[in-house]
Amino acid sequence: MNDDVNEVRGFSSLSFRKVETNNPFAAGFTYHPHGTRVLAVSPDGKWIAFGGWDETIQVCELVEGGRSLTYRGHKDPVCAVCAIEWSPDGTYIASASSGEVTADIQVWEATSGQLVSLSRSDEEGVISLAWSPDSSHLAFGTGRSAVHLLKALTGELEFIYHGHTYHGQAVAMVRAVAWSPDSTRIASGGLDGTVQVWHASDGTSICRYLGHFGGVNAVAWSPDGTSIASGGDDKTVQVWNAGTREPICTYRYHSERVMVVGWSRDGQRVRSGSWDSTIREWDAHNGAHVALFTFPHLFEAKAMPLAWNLDATTFAMGLEDRRVAVADMVEGRFWQCRAPTTPVELLGQADKKQQESMRNSVRQGQQVKIWGGIEKEVVTYRGHTGAVKAVVWSPDNRFIASGGYDNTLQIWDAASGKLRSTCRGHLDPVVAVAWSPDGQSLVSGSLDTTARIWDFATSHLIADYRGHSAAISSLAWASSPSSSSPPNASRIASGGEDGTVQVWDVEKKVSLTYQGHRGSIEAVAWSPDGRFIASGGEDMTVQVWDATAGEAICIYSGHTGGVMSVAWSPDGKRIASSSDWGRTVEDDGTFGRDDTPKVHLWEALTGSNPVFCENDSHHAPILAVAWSPDGRFVATGDIFGWVQVYDAATGEAIARIFSHAPGQNQQPGAALALAWSPDGQRIAASFSGGLVYVWPAR
Repeated sequence: MNDDVNEVRGFSSLSFRKVETNNPFAAGFTYHPHGTRVLAVSPDGKWIAFGGWDETIQVCELVEGGRSLTYRGHKDPVCAVCAIEWSPDGTYIASASSGEVTADIQVWEATSGQLVSLSRSDEEGVISLAWSPDSSHLAFGTGRSAVHLLKALTGELEFIYHGHTYHGQAVAMVRAVAWSPDSTRIASGGLDGTVQVWHASDGTSICRYLGHFGGVNAVAWSPDGTSIASGGDDKTVQVWNAGTREPICTYRYHSERVMVVGWSRDGQRVRSGSWDSTIREWDAHNGAHVALFTFPHLFEAKAMPLAWNLDATTFAMGLEDRRVAVADMVEGRFWQCRAPTTPVELLGQADKKQQESMRNSVRQGQQVKIWGGIEKEVVTYRGHTGAVKAVVWSPDNRFIASGGYDNTLQIWDAASGKLRSTCRGHLDPVVAVAWSPDGQSLVSGSLDTTARIWDFATSHLIADYRGHSAAISSLAWASSPSSSSPPNASRIASGGEDGTVQVWDVEKKVSLTYQGHRGSIEAVAWSPDGRFIASGGEDMTVQVWDATAGEAICIYSGHTGGVMSVAWSPDGKRIASSSDWGRTVEDDGTFGRDDTPKVHLWEALTGSNPVFCENDSHHAPILAVAWSPDGRFVATGDIFGWVQVYDAATGEAIARIFSHAPGQNQQPGAALALAWSPDGQRIAASFSGGLVYVWPAR
């Protein structure tokens, strides 16, 4: 982990390949029947340890071809969710195995596997483990309501804390333990629904928190030791004052039980992992949602172990076939790994003497196999000095044109982000850009009510259009007037705040005005054959009409907020449209927020069979939509800066691309525009913070 990272800002520019279910790991994959039941990530996020029913623990370096080690010190399965923990200094690993009547807690050197200490508990099962910040002590919670405190390097028991009960019974499983940053206090959470804070020196109680309805699965102290975050079976994460028990905020956006929680290094944000296959990041002071990461549907997290390192920057999820899925939130990588298969047949078939001879033994494994790693360069363009409202690819994939609130149209290399030319002349922000089909010209639309056409080779002004009486908000350049006519790339459609859509011919100097909307026009798009135009606006409708006669074909009224963006599918059969926040009228006459889906996919000429895309608990306004060139996917950009990719056939969320690039401290802001490259390999997105990012789309 880099020490110069002051704040983790979510999952950096992640892009996922949708893994096909038929033989998803073709190279070197061997199914292993002993599933991963417990996980731990090293403090620096570079190693992972995992164990299961085969009584072994494997330690793997998280790089392709990295080192691996198999530890065989236990006599029983290592299967409790929190039964492996890395010491904060990264030197040792503590692991626990649970038999029918006893449990072993072993401490061993992380890189050599040498046993350091061994202690045994006569209680049923070790459920949770936690190292003290100075790596000198271990606390572990059991299935019978107790927390044991040990000297880590000797295994000597110091005392046992009994405080959890379950509906008056003496037994309440202790699912989580955590040390305060100064090592003076311990927080424990249990099946009884309480979090208890007590002195690590003698076990005397400090306070008891009763905010959860159901068992508590995770607890974590803030870096300054004043607050605790706890997550539980009630699907909430709660932040509260560690001394007074006063609640600070409650986060309720998970749909399944919360299994892990962690704080950012500066204590401003909390991350939580749930059985709903998501990791969420949110403001620790007010519970405001900051980021969402969803594992691909191939990786079902329910009933699987979840883990992350000290700063909650590297997240791991165990899979039943001995693989581990890992996400690095700083570097923007996602991959799956599996250590070489452990020869567990000896443990099941050899006689007792052979088994005993293998205890506390270490085998240096083969190289670690990594699948599905995504660690591709993200191009960041910084040429604008204000918000970037428009972005579009050249037909040959080589260049990107962007328009911004600095009143300029800029053309730059899509591979390197190097500026090629700047077109100046607009008096107000450039909010719409379109490239001619032959790639020789560009048109820009501005809040100054004009549209200007520029020569790509020279950046000289060719012509301007002044037909609108108010600001132009959108532009589109037709590729062909009809399927039976020869190509004619001279028609441009523009929508404005004057409520009109105007179609004008660059060569013939003629125009058509469509006035079917009530209110400002926010988006226009041509059908691929150049016969129709779709337009959307603040009247919450998308209207499809004949581009020659101006006659309406259909009106789609499925949105409950103003339409922000429209895009025609490559085959011309469907339209994707997105909308702003809507409002609902409550029974008492007050207005409430409308939480209906904001992205609709529907049949272009009938408005029928809509498919709804929704994977955002905040139901954020979607400012931009774009189809993949093959028509299989739709990308969306929202007001919070997230870019989401959906399966166009089902509306299912495929991937979420986060807008903070590795090593960048600047906040990108809202995703204002999207463009999918003509070859389908990259996605460009522009943001209100003045940046344009280009990601690999696969």
